[in-house]
Amino acid sequence: MKKDLTLPCLIFMIITIYLYYHSKTNDKYLLSIMIFGQFILLFGSIIKNDYLIEIAHIVFWISIIIGVFFFKEKYNKYFIVFLLLSILLTRKYFNDCLFLMANGNKKLIDLNIDYDKFLYCLLFILLLKEL
Repeated sequence: MKKDLTLPCLIFMIITIYLYYHSKTNDKYLLSIMIFGQFILLFGSIIKNDYLIEIAHIVFWISIIIGVFFFKEKYNKYFIVFLLLSILLTRKYFNDCLFLMANGNKKLIDLNIDYDKFLYCLLFILLLKEL
């Protein structure tokens, strides 16, 4: 069953734009990349283009990974924690990735990793950085 990511995309886009507007550091660069990826997802969701949704999926993951290591402002770090927890919860609830459910399970890059463990590792790294 395909999921529509238009509404979640709009919600996260509003949050990201708010963080961008209030950012005072180089975090703005990564936030702008996140906003760009969200526009790709929004457009892909509206026109039902699976490949655009997958490109947005890749941008999403890259920006989260970079954010874990390089975000400086606390609210941007909180946002990453919120995203990681949201991903974990939705993966558990739907028993799949929402992006893959939205794009008919199309993958441009097929990595054979345990995403749940990877998410927990990213959360752990973020927590270690803050202690």
